[in-house]
Amino acid sequence: MRSSQLISILQNYETTQGFIRSLEFLAPSVHAVRRLRQHLGFASFERRWQLPVYFQLRWKEIASRVEEALESKSISPASKNVENTDVSFLLEQSRSIWHALNQCWDADIFVQDLASRFWRLTLQVRRAIYEELARSDDEIRF
Repeated sequence: MRSSQLISILQNYETTQGFIRSLEFLAPSVHAVRRLRQHLGFASFERRWQLPVYFQLRWKEIASRVEEALESKSISPASKNVENTDVSFLLEQSRSIWHALNQCWDADIFVQDLASRFWRLTLQVRRAIYEELARSDDEIRF
């Protein structure tokens, strides 16, 4: 699935969630909102979004970028501010990893209901960087 399709899925999801919040706001009581959320039709509708599948596709996209950066054994200088960020890097690997980490929390990717998964992915990226640096440090020593 292409990234543009994933963005479209996210936009549809957010629009639908906004509509549901609007309906809940119109509900006469908190009890009515609870009844709506506990209704089998509502639960079935929410499951149709298959957010774990969306996350898995995003995880694959982000993790592959990090793996590519860490697998590159050649040290290459970073291109100048390719993604219009205020952060500049000396190495292309650093820039790629920074971009991957920012993708986890980008408004066009992040889903609040998946926050714990995106946080875990952020920690996994951080751990992969640490392990690669530790491995590189061992290789440099004589």
